[in-house]
Amino acid sequence: MWLLANNFFICILYHCHVLQHIQDVDGLLNWDKTKIMIIHNKKNIVIPASFSFRSFEIEVVPEFKLLGVIIDNKLNFTSHVNNLKATINKKLNSIKQLFFPSKPVKIQFFKTFILPHFDYCLSLTIYFSKPAIQSLSNSYYISLFKLIHFKAQVFTDFNIG
Repeated sequence: MWLLANNFFICILYHCHVLQHIQDVDGLLNWDKTKIMIIHNKKNIVIPASFSFRSFEIEVVPEFKLLGVIIDNKLNFTSHVNNLKATINKKLNSIKQLFFPSKPVKIQFFKTFILPHFDYCLSLTIYFSKPAIQSLSNSYYISLFKLIHFKAQVFTDFNIG
């Protein structure tokens, strides 16, 4: 299966040679910006640093950012969650250092600057691991507590009622 997006090839390899299946796409791609990712779940797989195709060297990357979502070669989205948490913490700290706003202003800041990060690509969370979902959930509640001192029940297990 191939997905072409922003000059990245995402490959799912079974038992085939990847580059022999590329048709004549010379006019469609900027080969200098083209990267390849091999998606796998094997532990002891040797992945080359690059592939040679015609006269081009195509770099193999372990992850890349596509439309704000970091996709890695294991499809576990841990890098994306960590990046999201870091971005949220930076914005949260910036908001807290500005001044001492009232609670309604803090809530508006949360809705405007923090909440969109949790909402963006929310449908992808069905593919996240349980620890990644838990980490993201905890980050949400911690950001609510840091900004507006809202205490919520934080679950450590998703097997609830």
